[in-house]
Amino acid sequence: MNSVKEQKLEIVVFLTGAIVMVLEILGTRILSPYFGSSTYTWTSIIGIIMGSLSLGYYWGGKTADKQASYETISKILLLTGIYIFGINIGKDILLSFIQSLWLTLLYKVTIASVAIFTVPSVLLGLITPYAVRIKIDNLKTSGEVVGNLYAISTLGSIVGTFITGFYLIPQYGISNILTTLSIVTILTSAMNKITKENKAMIILIFFTHFVIKQIPTMDAKQKDIANIETQYSNVRIYEEKERGTGKAIRKMKLDNQNASAMYVDQPTKLQVPYTRYYDLAFYYNYDITKALAIGGAAYSYPKSFTERAPNAQLDVVEIDPKLTEIATNYFSLDLSKNISVHHEDARVFLNSSTDKYDAIFMDAFSSHRTIPAHLTTKEFIENMYNHLTDNGVVVTNTISSINGNTSGFFEAEYNTYKAVFPHVFVFKVNTSNNKLIQNIMLVAVKNKDLPKEISVEAQEMLQSQYLGTIPTHYILTDDYAPIESFYRNVE
Repeated sequence: MNSVKEQKLEIVVFLTGAIVMVLEILGTRILSPYFGSSTYTWTSIIGIIMGSLSLGYYWGGKTADKQASYETISKILLLTGIYIFGINIGKDILLSFIQSLWLTLLYKVTIASVAIFTVPSVLLGLITPYAVRIKIDNLKTSGEVVGNLYAISTLGSIVGTFITGFYLIPQYGISNILTTLSIVTILTSAMNKITKENKAMIILIFFTHFVIKQIPTMDAKQKDIANIETQYSNVRIYEEKERGTGKAIRKMKLDNQNASAMYVDQPTKLQVPYTRYYDLAFYYNYDITKALAIGGAAYSYPKSFTERAPNAQLDVVEIDPKLTEIATNYFSLDLSKNISVHHEDARVFLNSSTDKYDAIFMDAFSSHRTIPAHLTTKEFIENMYNHLTDNGVVVTNTISSINGNTSGFFEAEYNTYKAVFPHVFVFKVNTSNNKLIQNIMLVAVKNKDLPKEISVEAQEMLQSQYLGTIPTHYILTDDYAPIESFYRNVE
């Protein structure tokens, strides 16, 4: 066997391992704009890809003796590259359709994972068994050949994982990465056998990608400002007119989910209704000199807070440093106004901090509706309690319904806060229908002595307080906090 061909085959196996992991790491960025980035999304992606690879390994092992050749490997990689580019140009239409199906989230995300990842994973799974068959000359060296090739494939997977997570996603858009991945796959095909088909496909992909980039994707009512990839999410910034007033508002979406909004001509005025409820902290503790905001995004409330309490110090914990940069560049964030930013996980921050706060504002989400599980538990809430001054208050944004089959998270989180705080108050933000999913603000007060006077600005919000009975529910703990399960029956 030609040594050059052997080296090419090893490079193909290495690149195949890398391509699999690039596709898997990109998976959550592809699906999260439509289905969130919960454990359901990760579980379906990993499960479908691993199952499909296993099917590819099995199929490859069954057919390798008859079909293994450099030309066959070339054809497999060509088909894989074509499918990956097809994912790139068709994913939004396909995923929008799946999202619209009359199914629960669990089924939708599984169907989406099957549609996107099964074919390329099965095809890539064929490569290593075929490569093993080509390289084996005799049974005496078969173990060594198999071990070497699988080690090379695994090494490629490791490289693909790190280069995607640490470099590609923060630097380039998902569409650009998928286009490059499809071209790399077809070029890998050409390493085994250069054909007119793989040469034509590379030219076609370049041309199609260029044409797609020229097609406007925004609604005519929206003006796209920026689209930025960070280590944690896709950030889209755009402007539109506010319904009713016609005022220009600038919005931020994280993974295609609304995250923040700002009046262009009044950057510190709160545009999103639920954010105004954080001011209830001043009703329950009028003397706030030091506060903590967990979750920054476009820093809507931190900006408002520093205007309302110009002499108070505000610490903001935002895990994504790129969001702070974006908020500074696009959302008029001024870090000189008594704001200290900490780029780390909120739980890690509190574990190492010795500061005491008069108020803590919680607004952190891992997907459209779900708070990161470790920020919902009794242990975390106790940690916040211990970081409050004697009159301290926590205001937490949750998304749930008050009653009905989608109220489970609200009930569990309310009962978890009640297990720690002597007073927990509930405020509905958007609707009088208790069975609709909406923003629900939990206000947990450390001091039992409630204020006797009501400010004018607090009166309207206090009228939306929910005074009904809240069922007893299990308490969320670090050991058991099944956050996604509360929404698995939500369409």
